[in-house]
This record gives sequence, C-alpha cells and structure tokens, in this order.
Amino acid sequence: MGTVIHGSPLRMVTFTPPAEPSASAPDSRSRPAVTEQLSQRYLLGLAEARVKTAPPLIVLHRLTEIVFDRKLSHRFAVQLTTVLTPAVLDGLDLLFARLRGAGAITVVDPAWCRRVYLALLHEVHDLPADSPALASSATGDETDAKVNLLVRTALGALGGSRDTTALSLNS
Repeated sequence: MGTVIHGSPLRMVTFTPPAEPSASAPDSRSRPAVTEQLSQRYLLGLAEARVKTAPPLIVLHRLTEIVFDRKLSHRFAVQLTTVLTPAVLDGLDLLFARLRGAGAITVVDPAWCRRVYLALLHEVHDLPADSPALASSATGDETDAKVNLLVRTALGALGGSRDTTALSLNS
C-alpha cells in the first residue's frame, strides 16, 4: 500500500496497487517451478522425437510438432525459451549437430542453430492464422502449417538446400 500526497499535506489519498502478476505471466516465485516443468516436457519431447537415433530431418519435424502442441497449451512459455535447462539445450544442440553431419544444414555451430530455431519458433508461433506465410501450406490445419513453415525456414536459414527442405516436409 502506498500514500500519495495530492495538493496539500492535509489531503492524502491512499491506494492499493493492482495485484500482480496476471494469470498469463507467472510471478517470480513460481517461475523456477514453471521453467522446470516446461524443461521436463521438452526433455520428454526430445526423447519422443528420438533425437539420438532417428533420422535428423524426421526428428526436426517431429520435435517441432511436439513443441507446437505443448506451446499452444502454454502460450506464455514462448518467452521462457531463454531459461531452458542445460539438458534441453544439449538435446537441441545434438539435433543440429546431427543435421549438419547428415548434410541437411551447413552452419557449423549447433548453439547458433538452436538460437535461430528458437527465435523462429517464437515468430512462427505468434503468426495469426490468416497470415500469408501460412497460406502456402497444403494442409488446412494451422498447427501443421506452422510446423512446415518453421522447419522449411529453419533449414533454409541454416544452409539447407531446397531438396532437403522438401524432403523434410514429406517425412
């Protein structure tokens, strides 16, 4: 509660600041718990996509599907990608190293690839359903269109050829 002196010392107005935070943004006390919960979900996603063993283009596509499914139910989580646990970051770096090893991308630094992917993830997630960028998708499903756009754009940005991009979308 704060006190504001309005006009003269004899006239004081007392106010109570609005409650914070809102339901869409967790407060600082719950942020570590939310971050850990999200990181666990992403670790499960990395395991489900079989980042260590499946063909890397298929992993990229499947992981992107999983992430969009999870992000749509946790919209504020897009902003939390900078606080993912080292295990999640290592899993993403492994994916991009495998993509490089398979010749799907040419960028050498997996950490840079991860940063580009996460930035694109945020941007694609924020696209409205009627965005022209999503109109080129053959599917009528918004999530599928976003997955395809993100995979195609990430591969292109990281030095993948058109053939690689087309192949990944057919997987």
